[in-house]
Amino acid sequence: MVLSLIHWLLVIFVLGLVLGFNFIPTFVAFARGHPQRAGIFILNLLLGWTGIGWLAALIWSLSGGRPQDGGGRQSLIFAEMPRLSKHP
Repeated sequence: MVLSLIHWLLVIFVLGLVLGFNFIPTFVAFARGHPQRAGIFILNLLLGWTGIGWLAALIWSLSGGRPQDGGGRQSLIFAEMPRLSKHP
């Protein structure tokens, strides 16, 4: 009984790792605020299990760019930094 439970926990853990790795392009697209992130998700969902579909989704998620308004965590962090002046 215990061996069966450990077996199923291991199966669930490995399945989670595989799915997490498979959706890396989707995570990248959402993290970067890609304007076509829904399309990237659909491509990743339907063809991500193939190597070519996964690579295409990854390249697509890294192309394009951030929103035009300069959004994103990095720009907000630098916008809040005080400016150092030479004169006190």
